[in-house]
Amino acid sequence: MRSSSSTIIDFDGTLVYENSSRVLEQVILEQSASPLTQVLYHSRFARSKNLAFATLSRLLGRRDARLFVLLWLSRQLLRHQGPYIYQLTAQRLTPNTELAVYTTQPFIVLSTGLQPVIEAYLRLNPQLPCTSVIASRVPLALRHFHHLLPPRAKLTSLIYHRHYQYFTDYEDEANLLEARLPWSHQRSIHQLKNGTTIHILTTQE
Repeated sequence: MRSSSSTIIDFDGTLVYENSSRVLEQVILEQSASPLTQVLYHSRFARSKNLAFATLSRLLGRRDARLFVLLWLSRQLLRHQGPYIYQLTAQRLTPNTELAVYTTQPFIVLSTGLQPVIEAYLRLNPQLPCTSVIASRVPLALRHFHHLLPPRAKLTSLIYHRHYQYFTDYEDEANLLEARLPWSHQRSIHQLKNGTTIHILTTQE
């Protein structure tokens, strides 16, 4: 385990305002000519599809089933146009400028979102001193579903770092981490001007 303290920041809803996976979905649907993809992700029958995705998510260990199915259906598109798709997605993400005071020093991104999207965003924002990205890889085959990180992967990463400040906009996630990590935290809550609530977990000695 590491002894130095790390600043670790969630990506979706924290470093950027949007959910990058849902933005990626919009971009893929704009670029995809696949009738099956268009029908499956059309707004009709949303309730039934959401139930199906929720069931599949449980089978996949709480991974983002909606994203997994979309990536698999779009695997040929991503093989040929992946870098363009990821960059276009990154260009549509809005920086959370109210976190600027916390991102002047080196930090780590910890996210269940897609690593190539996050890396494309960081290339567009070279002023951000991000030292590493811990995130999902792109599963281009059904057997590679484990390339998408489940929420519990954050527990493993935080246990590895041991001394950290972790930033997230997701209250349920902050509650879960506090309950399951084997040490105590100081928790501070910041209400940003845009309405976002940021939870900061700082490990206690």
